[in-house]
Amino acid sequence: MGTSLKAVAARRRVMRMVTAVIVTFAVCWLPSHISFLIEAYASVTYMEHRRMEMVGFQIGATCLAYINSCLNPVIYTFLSENFSPPTLLLVSGSTYIPTIMLYT
Repeated sequence: MGTSLKAVAARRRVMRMVTAVIVTFAVCWLPSHISFLIEAYASVTYMEHRRMEMVGFQIGATCLAYINSCLNPVIYTFLSENFSPPTLLLVSGSTYIPTIMLYT
């Protein structure tokens, strides 16, 4: 019975991590897709009057899309059980290195 509880807990952790990656991807890439849709379907007069705003929005959307690539390792690090202990020690500024980490 203990094994099945561990399996359920592991499955929940994986689902939480996958959900976080998917939500982060959607949030980071949505502005870029909106920018593409506006540029594709907006009238020429609208684009001429709002050109500076669109350029600013496109730059921000592109930066946010690139940030998604930076956030994925952070998500994997903090939501994965394999990475958490060393990372938490690093983030906390601790100089203590457990001996079990030295041999694994």
